[in-house]
Amino acid sequence: MPSTAAASRPAEPPMEPITVPMFRAMVRSGIIGEKEPVYLWKGRLARRMAPNRPHSIAVDRCRRALEGILPQGYHVQQEQPVAMRGQHSTPEPGLAVLRGRPEDYPTEFPTTADMPLAVEVADSSLAIDRDQSDDLALEGVRVYLIVDLKGRRVEARDGPKDGTYQRVTTFGEDADLPVVVDGRQVGLVRVRDLLP
Repeated sequence: MPSTAAASRPAEPPMEPITVPMFRAMVRSGIIGEKEPVYLWKGRLARRMAPNRPHSIAVDRCRRALEGILPQGYHVQQEQPVAMRGQHSTPEPGLAVLRGRPEDYPTEFPTTADMPLAVEVADSSLAIDRDQSDDLALEGVRVYLIVDLKGRRVEARDGPKDGTYQRVTTFGEDADLPVVVDGRQVGLVRVRDLLP
């Protein structure tokens, strides 16, 4: 009687994650172009979603709103790498409020420890941005805002503890969003003014 062996999948070799220094070396050497739409996430290359015009307008509006109320000693970085402690991720939040000035980070990426507030603008990326919130909470980013273009609202996450945000508050387009940096409210922004 003939026997049939189950087809087995070939074993995959163990994969080594890409580290932040490896990623930087790949960019410096031209393996990854500086303008290439990728970033490092959990040791793998992730493709950045192509922004559409409403997304770009919202990012710009959010940046201008933050720059208008931030106290001295902070600056806004737009869609640039921020290193996470684990050395396997350099997310590029839509906006990062960072301590100090850009010149304070001449050779190294700022880290999540330098970022008390992160902002993502979500059009088609809402589920991804929500999923990343636990990673930012684990890193100690105190406030994470998701500007939901389709829902015309802002989801504010704060109070990171044990890898999750303790509070999630939703602000509709007619609400005033309190902007909190390092535990201090620095201003209010009407949600409608952030939306395209």
